Amino acid sequence: MEQYTIYIIVIAVIIVLSVIWMIFANKKHKGYVNKWLEEHPDAIKVYVSNPKGAIKQTQITIGAVDDETVMTFNAGMAYGFYLTPGKHILDATCTTQRPGVMYRNVFTTYGPMKVEVEVEKDKEYIFSFDKKKEEFYLKEK
Repeated sequence: MEQYTIYIIVIAVIIVLSVIWMIFANKKHKGYVNKWLEEHPDAIKVYVSNPKGAIKQTQITIGAVDDETVMTFNAGMAYGFYLTPGKHILDATCTTQRPGVMYRNVFTTYGPMKVEVEVEKDKEYIFSFDKKKEEFYLKEK
């Protein structure tokens, strides 16, 4: 019985430390983004469109904006990133997942691709991926 108690205590400590680390990292990221937003008050929100299906799922990931760190945000169940007005080059990847016949899941990855986009001030955009054309696109929200 004592042996299991030690395992339970160790697992509980790991869980508590993980939660503390997640809170700390989230606050640090928010502070970094808020500082960037103060420096760029004209920043534009670009929402990432990840269609959720019962069978197929899609995940779009933005690796970099103009070879710099991506400033992200969460808005409820949606998420996205910030851009300043003008032209930008995004490093984007799209991964799709579907159930397989021989394997548990089949993943298909498109990218990373360099995508050039242009955004205008005081507008919001949606960044999506077209699987038929195998290309990313940006449309006004």
